[in-house]
Amino acid sequence: MPQRIMSYIKINNQQKAWFKRIHIMTIKNTLVAVAIFIGLVSLVNADSVNVVTTADVAGQTVTTEKEIGFTPTTDKITVKVAGKTCTMGSSTLGSAPQGCNYIINVDVSGVSATLKEDSTVAVCSRIPAVCE
Repeated sequence: MPQRIMSYIKINNQQKAWFKRIHIMTIKNTLVAVAIFIGLVSLVNADSVNVVTTADVAGQTVTTEKEIGFTPTTDKITVKVAGKTCTMGSSTLGSAPQGCNYIINVDVSGVSATLKEDSTVAVCSRIPAVCE
């Protein structure tokens, strides 16, 4: 083959290899961007309920705490504790960058549960936080 045709083929093969590398890098970058986006979206909607229980053990007050984080699927968060049902608004009601976060305190008697909103996000307050 003439030299001119051979150098055209070599350049063409180099270009193909370059485009193939760029294509693979683009796919990888897109997948990483999608994973980051999904991670951020789940962080944005991550609500939490922190249950704090106080007990009296041999004259000493013992406090235990358990926080549960989750991504809600409905407008209401429902928690049953100390014979009461607590309902609260969730981040599905609108934009809540820090999520809707609540603290439920159960006293020594185990009968009283008080609920406190642990965020200043207005969306969370659309459904009043109550334990009944």
